[in-house]
Amino acid sequence: MRKCLRLTGLLRVEVVEGGKKHVKELFLLTEEFFPYIQPSEELILDRMNSGSVSYFVALFEGKVVGFVDVEFNDSSVFDELHKPVVVEKGVQAKILGLAVKKDFQKKGIGSLLLKKALSFSKEKQASSVVMLVKESNKIAQKLYERFGFSKKGVLQRELDGERVLLFSKSFSN
Repeated sequence: MRKCLRLTGLLRVEVVEGGKKHVKELFLLTEEFFPYIQPSEELILDRMNSGSVSYFVALFEGKVVGFVDVEFNDSSVFDELHKPVVVEKGVQAKILGLAVKKDFQKKGIGSLLLKKALSFSKEKQASSVVMLVKESNKIAQKLYERFGFSKKGVLQRELDGERVLLFSKSFSN
């Protein structure tokens, strides 16, 4: 399924649904950007096969240069994980991760991936999208705010010794 073909600067990048052929590259990116989840190729395959997590990859010349993964659950899961933050009722999308290889950052690829995650979440009739971001990651926070996300709270636990912020975007009118 080919979607979101776009020229970003001089780069021809396309966003496609991630599949088994992308697992190795997804693992390497996850290991680089999210080592605290202790990723493995098996974990990524399990997520793909779960039916509740979807991966989208940004391809440049056939190589994965970025990804976003989105999970769908009812809001009670997020209420439990993010107490005392109150989130909307109904189906929620959670962006588990969004990463772009360092050489490809600041070229619009993160925006392209986030746009895909949001449109996919709307298609799946999510009432809102939530995501976590380290407090020090100001560039990511600005990106999320540009797309209509707002800071909803701070997690009670730290990640890699750092505070983690909860961002949310509602689709309700």
